[in-house]
Amino acid sequence: MRPESWWQELENSYLSHVLSFLRARDPNARTLRTFLDSWFAYHSRDEGLIDTAGAHRWLNVGDLNPADCHAKLGSVHAISESAERLLRRGKDGDPEVLSAWERDKKAHGLAKDHVFPLRQLCSELRSGSFAGKSELRVFLIKHYRVAIITQAEHKSLSGRARHSMPDGWNNIFQRYNDADIAFRIGGWRKNSGDAVPGI
Repeated sequence: MRPESWWQELENSYLSHVLSFLRARDPNARTLRTFLDSWFAYHSRDEGLIDTAGAHRWLNVGDLNPADCHAKLGSVHAISESAERLLRRGKDGDPEVLSAWERDKKAHGLAKDHVFPLRQLCSELRSGSFAGKSELRVFLIKHYRVAIITQAEHKSLSGRARHSMPDGWNNIFQRYNDADIAFRIGGWRKNSGDAVPGI
């Protein structure tokens, strides 16, 4: 168990990285995404998102094996009902699920989706002005949200819904509601597999 001071120091360092990036007007979106993903891992205080060396683990397609990715999903903000079923079947060793995932991860697997689309988040970060780390942290806590959905559901978020919130949105999960994606708020409980409230 890592001490709170370790988590706090790394979270603050990535807030500083993001602020420096924004102030320098760096155009490299991939770097900004890395800083944001790293910030979330340390902000969440979730050991499942950190490897033994202390670096954050990615939640990309190849990292989301339904059989063994459960420990990484304790701090996600939502899981679709279809993704949860796939995770339960994978955890139980269902050969149909596991062989389909091995054949084609992008067709039969899971996807990490930024509830508030990353492209829009980066755009709002670039156009905003943040007095310091505290103000940036409040913004990220409100807007940086991660959900686990199936690849089929991810494909259903097509067109503008893939990269932008709907006009006049008043619910951060509005894109999922509009696409008829049934979901639960909260992450994966490592012991039972039940969804629990997220951070």
